Amino acid sequence: VENYLSLTKLCNGTVKDVRRDSIHSIYTYSASKIKAPDPRIVKSFSELFPYTHISIKIPLEELNDPNFQDVYSVQLGLGLIAKYARGFNADTAPPVESIPEGRFLIIYLKTRDIPRRDSSAAEQSERARQKLYTSVFRSAARHGAG
Repeated sequence: VENYLSLTKLCNGTVKDVRRDSIHSIYTYSASKIKAPDPRIVKSFSELFPYTHISIKIPLEELNDPNFQDVYSVQLGLGLIAKYARGFNADTAPPVESIPEGRFLIIYLKTRDIPRRDSSAAEQSERARQKLYTSVFRSAARHGAG
């Protein structure tokens, strides 16, 4: 975890070409409709933070097409490296998608929270406030406060 957190200083658009263990991902968001994943799987992956990461999927056909002019069909979700999946005995059966070990490109970015398209600014602000409160509360609880 400390190694991963040390990489946050690279959050300036740095891209790394690495060899990695296989990765298991569950995709939860897309601009186009995707079948909603089993909430139990999403919950189990999210509870493994900080061992999970944001996973982004862009169709290879779109990336390899030099004439592609449209917006990429991006899907967002949670990913888990195989060694952590094994260590936590995580369910990696479909609908979890697995990519075999090999060469990966990793990009380190800093972003604001991704707002929902169908929510008002007030709703987004309230969600951000609740998220901050939850984060502070969890941090305080971990450190024995409150």
